[in-house]
Amino acid sequence: MADRPFRRLSIDPLAGYDPVVGRALWQLEATRRSTEELLDSVPAGELSGILEWAPSPDANSIATLLYHIVAVEMDWLHDEILETPFPGPIDELLPHPMRDDTGHLAVITGDTLTHHRQRLSLSREHFLQSLVPMNERDFRRLRHLPDYDVTPEWVIFHLIEHECEHRGHIAERLATRLGRRIS
Repeated sequence: MADRPFRRLSIDPLAGYDPVVGRALWQLEATRRSTEELLDSVPAGELSGILEWAPSPDANSIATLLYHIVAVEMDWLHDEILETPFPGPIDELLPHPMRDDTGHLAVITGDTLTHHRQRLSLSREHFLQSLVPMNERDFRRLRHLPDYDVTPEWVIFHLIEHECEHRGHIAERLATRLGRRIS
């Protein structure tokens, strides 16, 4: 055990936010760091070569999953948290519908790994900037939508869970295609 470096495991709120909001955003950011680390664990050439591959016709590719992570995050941010339509730059960032006519995730092709990573970064930057003015009271205020009531606090929990689930799918695609364990 003496060979392992000492680590500090704690949640520190992101600076510039209400402490309650900042803690939740720290967790959201930790989730994204793990996704980025997964993408970094595979040489870019190998990863680029399999972005659009799916193990079966009914499965989603890595490209589709990366796009979906961003689309869901922006949808929840604007519909549930901010209760506003997408601003123009977000519409431009997400030119494809989230789902096709059958309800399946829209198949995303033609984007480079660099473009997918830029989309992840720009959307997260927008998300974080949008929550700077939010205080604890608004963070826990119920938003009343036609099918449910929801708080921004729950939305962030859901987005963390959502990205973790799809990161697992991405790791599974990588391991299957590359024939080795990805961590």
